[in-house]
Amino acid sequence: MISFREPVYQGVAESPTSDYVMERPVARRPPLGRSLKDRLTNIVSMHVPSNQPFLSPSRNLKVKEELVEEGGMDGTNDRFGLLTLHNNENNENHEGLCEITAQLDKNTLFKAVEEALHSENVDLPQQKCVVASMTFDQNFLYICVEDVPYVFKIPTTSLPRSKLGLSLDKVYLKLPDSLELLPSALCLKQTQNETRELFIIGQTRSATSNVSFNMLVCFSPEGRLIAQTRKYPYRRFVAIDIDCDGNPLLSCAAGPEGTPAAQICKLTPHFERRIFSITMRRDQTIYQPQWITKTSTGGQCWASVSRVELDTSALGEDEKRRIFSFPGCQPVDSSDLPRSPKEWLRVISWNFDEFAAGAIAALDAEHLLAVDTERRSLALITWRTDEPSPNLQRIIKPSDRTIDFVCTSASLPEVASGSVAFFVSQGDIYKFSLPENRIVNAHY
Repeated sequence: MISFREPVYQGVAESPTSDYVMERPVARRPPLGRSLKDRLTNIVSMHVPSNQPFLSPSRNLKVKEELVEEGGMDGTNDRFGLLTLHNNENNENHEGLCEITAQLDKNTLFKAVEEALHSENVDLPQQKCVVASMTFDQNFLYICVEDVPYVFKIPTTSLPRSKLGLSLDKVYLKLPDSLELLPSALCLKQTQNETRELFIIGQTRSATSNVSFNMLVCFSPEGRLIAQTRKYPYRRFVAIDIDCDGNPLLSCAAGPEGTPAAQICKLTPHFERRIFSITMRRDQTIYQPQWITKTSTGGQCWASVSRVELDTSALGEDEKRRIFSFPGCQPVDSSDLPRSPKEWLRVISWNFDEFAAGAIAALDAEHLLAVDTERRSLALITWRTDEPSPNLQRIIKPSDRTIDFVCTSASLPEVASGSVAFFVSQGDIYKFSLPENRIVNAHY
């Protein structure tokens, strides 16, 4: 059962106890009176059949599915099974669904990170140079490495990497009380196409203590601390994105028994209060939101969620994947009056045939990019205004290379033409793009 609560920050930052520490600067509103009770929000479960012809070519003999094999090692079509569609087997002008190009190999990245850390006396073995998170804007690719308290900035003009080498700038993630932040998730907030703030989820590290806390922190691009949430002794914060209204969307996982339930929240810019939240109650069905995106296709925000049915039988737990869609802002109506989110927040749970979605990212205003749970293929999800449900297009066949995660631009393109994403595959960084002047259609 999923409930929706009145917009109060108390549920996101509970009153501090001996186990939890509230850090400045964090503002809290007092809890509302008991007369305001939780109101259940209907979660409409929808099934999306696999009706795209290129997923099952036998349904439409005029449509052929094949691998693209052009390009050498410096290209990437030989590394991933790209899908193409054409109406005539003898037609050589195959139209590709996407383009993938190599940008940076893991060895070059390691050498650049190692050199950037040399002055900090940080010893980073090559096998531990694992990309934990990544995002980008018009000027830089921002990379976080596991267990390293820095954000590394690579100029996008230097990608694909030139033979002259690679230089990195770095931002030190320093917290009060001699703490450092080891990042696990990262997103950017832009104003007029300029990055103004970095929002980072991570674990604290202290030189004097082995105790680590999970928290969300807002930094300036230079590394100045702007705001932070309270600390949690378990992994509470999982994923973050900045919605089109400039407010952060946050996935919060459930912890041990007695801790807050899993939630999807929208907060004010510096975590002063909660605008709304979707609380996922604990009963025989347990939901855990794991990825979240800003408003994209269908005018909806999207979350990738695991759904586990608890069973007392010998079979134990049964995990399924769902994608939630919900409006991030009050829909526009004729009255133009602000209404409580209770009146307009509606969550739909989508179940796609033949594709269990894991990581998701908003590619542009028309497309959602999804990675399957086995991390071996990519798909596009679209939801047009004249259609009753989203459509899913698989654009990469499952391959031997895993896709560790995918990231999209901090500023959401309004049109699909030329939309770009980056992803990491086995330590190497690739660029994904939709061909220029080509709108991907859900029906071929």
